[in-house]
Amino acid sequence: MSRFNNFTRKEEEIRDALLGRFLDNILPSWVHPIHISITRQVILFSALFHYISKDRLGVTVILLALVGGLDALDGSLARVREQKTRTGSFLDHLGDWALGIFLGILVLLHGLLTPVLVIFIILPQLVIAITGFPQRKKLLLDSNPSFFSRLQFALVVFSFCFLLASIAWDKESFALVGYIFLYGEILTAWFLALNQVKLLKASQGIK
Repeated sequence: MSRFNNFTRKEEEIRDALLGRFLDNILPSWVHPIHISITRQVILFSALFHYISKDRLGVTVILLALVGGLDALDGSLARVREQKTRTGSFLDHLGDWALGIFLGILVLLHGLLTPVLVIFIILPQLVIAITGFPQRKKLLLDSNPSFFSRLQFALVVFSFCFLLASIAWDKESFALVGYIFLYGEILTAWFLALNQVKLLKASQGIK
């Protein structure tokens, strides 16, 4: 566990030194990290509106990719400006869940995932949820996800966006990139699931 924490801390330090400081310099002082989190929600609802009312998959994909990209900004800015709040953390994680669910539904509706892939995607998430539940009292307020958890989420967003883009713009190359990211996500998810099982056994004294 200490390796995960050390790796995560180092990654955050590098990201904050580069991205966080950059944002701190270019954004006015009145811009709060929670403003970025709220902006993500607005763009997400805009994507939902475009898809439902106008059936514009291309516009929807672009908006969802923007929501995913903004996810990297609010946390770094909050740490650099020392403006971390429970409300901001809640909105950030709620946005992640909503984005992942919406992307997953779109991918399934367009038949881009085989049943086998669906199983390999869902199963490690169930393992992580079940084995991690005793240690996680507030599921939406896990304020310090590990580097690998963030990597997994990023791979999900990249893979689903590229797969949907392959339909929107009829590009097979986008589908290839999307599946490459998806296989990377599956490997990362299984790594996290097995590590979570190992931690649970260690906490219960099971060899």
